Amino acid sequence: MNDVRQEIKIAHISDFHFGKIQSHDLIAALHQDVSKCDLDLIVVTGDHTQRSRRREWLKARRFLKSLKSPLLAVQGNHDIPPYWEPISRLFYSRARFEHYLGDLSSDQFILGGIIFVGVESGDPGKTTGGTVEPNSLLERMQRLLLENSSYKVVVCLHHPLYDYNCNQAPGIVADYEYLVSQLAATGCGMVLHGHLHRSLSAIEETTYGPILHICAGTATSSRSRETLLPKHSYNLISFRQSQVEVEQRGYNPDFRRFESFKTFTSIW
Repeated sequence: MNDVRQEIKIAHISDFHFGKIQSHDLIAALHQDVSKCDLDLIVVTGDHTQRSRRREWLKARRFLKSLKSPLLAVQGNHDIPPYWEPISRLFYSRARFEHYLGDLSSDQFILGGIIFVGVESGDPGKTTGGTVEPNSLLERMQRLLLENSSYKVVVCLHHPLYDYNCNQAPGIVADYEYLVSQLAATGCGMVLHGHLHRSLSAIEETTYGPILHICAGTATSSRSRETLLPKHSYNLISFRQSQVEVEQRGYNPDFRRFESFKTFTSIW
């Protein structure tokens, strides 16, 4: 049965980069802000660590566990062992992610008629780019559609599918137009991602309806690529039946706290 609720609220956080964070004040402020929200789910779209070191994973685990909310996390390219560890990188690329976050996170949640699906896009053969295998993803989506025909789907991954024309084109799917149209056909109405260290959004029209692409800025990394304030942010997303509201919560260094910077709504 489709469990319809009046509102589903999630935090969409990305690119912590523990090991290269901006400041401890920023981490503390993020923890305080996220903790005070009444969340149904936290989605973390990758790059928990800077170099996939043990001490970085321990910090990421400690932070996420302390938030005490259901967690859907995916691996980013920085979470894969580095090139100077070739055996681990090529043959055990997910081992550290699973070891430190496997018991805290799931790759799929169903909440109030919405299925949140975690998708891996990290590629050990690439430096920063990623890869999505369209056929396997579409097969998974089709199975979900058969089991839950009236549900909507939110796909969560690290690398963007959409090209925002910001000189950081993803290029991770060869047949992109086919993939995105088929995703829409199988109920996907939203894609959440990170990687670009910028807060971005776009609505893409397809034959089967629109898909909303949402990129979270870096929450805590010292390598923000935002051209305007805030330099660090995350998204607070509220699903209300046929409408979705996306609020960018950004860090104000003068007051050492996160605040609402901008909000937009879209048909859902």
